[in-house]
Amino acid sequence: MVLRSPWMLIVWLFIFLLYFRYYKKRKKSTGSKKPVANSKYMTELESYKKALKKYTLLIRLMALFLAFIFLLIIILSVRPAVKTIERPDLTNRDIILCLDVSGSMRETDAKVVENFAELAKGFKGERIGMVIFDSTAATLFPLTNDYNYVIDILNKTKAAFNSENYSESNYDLFTGTNEGEGSSLIGDGLASCVLRFDKLGTKRSRSVILATDNYANGAQIVDLKQAGALAKKNDVRVYGLNPDDRNDGDYKDKNSIEFREVVLGTNGDYYKFESPGSIPGIISKVSQQEATRFKGSPVLVTSDKPQLIILIIVFSTVILLFIVWRLGI
Repeated sequence: MVLRSPWMLIVWLFIFLLYFRYYKKRKKSTGSKKPVANSKYMTELESYKKALKKYTLLIRLMALFLAFIFLLIIILSVRPAVKTIERPDLTNRDIILCLDVSGSMRETDAKVVENFAELAKGFKGERIGMVIFDSTAATLFPLTNDYNYVIDILNKTKAAFNSENYSESNYDLFTGTNEGEGSSLIGDGLASCVLRFDKLGTKRSRSVILATDNYANGAQIVDLKQAGALAKKNDVRVYGLNPDDRNDGDYKDKNSIEFREVVLGTNGDYYKFESPGSIPGIISKVSQQEATRFKGSPVLVTSDKPQLIILIIVFSTVILLFIVWRLGI
């Protein structure tokens, strides 16, 4: 237990000295008590003795509660506090949206960014980044916890995807995604997203939400399996969203099977869906991935604990007011 305002004791001492000095002067000026004529008969009455006894008890109780409340006020004014050493939990979570922006992914991408913009409103401390790719990858925004900025960019991206001629009317937004040969180079895109994480050697929760149909068209520097191995090596979980999974009964879709195996190999998860309407539940599930929690540096915390004292003061004041009412003061 420590006092955060011990100097208040000096203030109270000064107040008491002034009061006692005033009290002594007042006592001298009032002089001695004057007798009341013919009071002996009244004081011998049984009813008088009973009333005097009750009055004396109430006066003493009132003085006792006044002194008690005053003492509590003094204690409260010096701010008693408790010092503790705490090791706070720190949540460190990084999420990168990794979107294939080739023509076949337009409707899916629009729904992904729409739902992620809603989720971002409830984030606290997570960092979010966004990378889009076609033949080459471009960063729309790096890892940041500036959620107003994130939501603004996501909304602009959604509007771009929903535009009639989005690749032409929103050229600036998609600049840098068609600088190479081919289209929808998923391996290169995923590898680029993994490399957007900073401080890969530190302990953090890192997730990539990869939306693609896994139909690559052109020579890749890194194929999807190699990109998945890079993610696993750096402890990055990949969550795959595939709007074009064609596995059905005896038919085996090699692209979808490969996509699923790669993301599951990173300890992530794989989702297929028939319509963009199923994306909200998928994104919500991905966002609930438990963030890595670890203990921060020890911190000395000094905490005031006035609640109990205030409660006692309030309760005592109620009793005091009742006594005053009984006295008729």
